[in-house]
Amino acid sequence: MKEGIYEGTPEGACNTTSYVKQNNRIREKLYNKRLGLVSFRVSKRELDMLAHIMAVRGTDNLSEVVREAIQVYYGLLANVEQVRVGNVVIERPIVNLNINRNENTIALDPAILERKAKILEREKRELKEIINYYEREIEQLRRENKELQKMLRRHMQARHVIAKVLRVLTDEMVKPENRIRYAVEELRALID
Repeated sequence: MKEGIYEGTPEGACNTTSYVKQNNRIREKLYNKRLGLVSFRVSKRELDMLAHIMAVRGTDNLSEVVREAIQVYYGLLANVEQVRVGNVVIERPIVNLNINRNENTIALDPAILERKAKILEREKRELKEIINYYEREIEQLRRENKELQKMLRRHMQARHVIAKVLRVLTDEMVKPENRIRYAVEELRALID
């Protein structure tokens, strides 16, 4: 026999109250939606029951998604910062909602739109700061690259000059009267 989700009651048992059946139905809806897109619709009565569960059993029994759904729903209905349901104070978060057609005016509430605009402006500023940081990093890396290329150019010029001097000294070394063998060996050591 398959057991129900709520307190081990048999699924579809006729001796359970309508309250328990409603809770089972709500929990099954939420359980089936947990791996998919979290965009479910429940009636105000069902949300009242979920709020009652939060008040009686504590918020640990409900998932984060359910808590947020209740908070948003009650917050939008009351259009206030906090809603008290029983002994539970529900803060209203700001999230995007899929709401019924008859609640479309709630989404256009100027206070909610103003808060969302402030959040978007803050995120835009943060993204600009990140972009500026990386632009400064790129500019510094370009400067370092330029300095390294200058050093490489100087090094190659110095090697070229040393090679010329070595060639001249080698030509002079062929003559027996010049004793510059020691200088030539040191210059060769510098090149290598």
